[in-house]
Amino acid sequence: MDGHFAYPPNPADFDPDLINDELPEERYRALIHGADPTKEELELWTDRMSETVFENDAGWFHFYLWRVDLPNETIYFRTLHGDGGIMDTFHGPYSSIREALDEAATVAVNPR
Repeated sequence: MDGHFAYPPNPADFDPDLINDELPEERYRALIHGADPTKEELELWTDRMSETVFENDAGWFHFYLWRVDLPNETIYFRTLHGDGGIMDTFHGPYSSIREALDEAATVAVNPR
């Protein structure tokens, strides 16, 4: 199995430009001048980032999910690949596909 994998957005990367259409102008100005976002603003930003992550050039990886059939069990490993297809990280073993992909905020599986 392969597809695209994105970790949850990091609140430290908050950018009010992504949600400016949802904010009153004075609140947007306060945020771009350094005001801390509210919990609700962070949640809205996180949702918007998760919805649009694959439209950006950064923040996601191509993944491969590797299945290993052993005599008494099946285990899975996940590899994440960045630019040029080079493997960035290797994770596992996991006991299920769901567990292997559970860390992702957004997953898109390539059709077979």
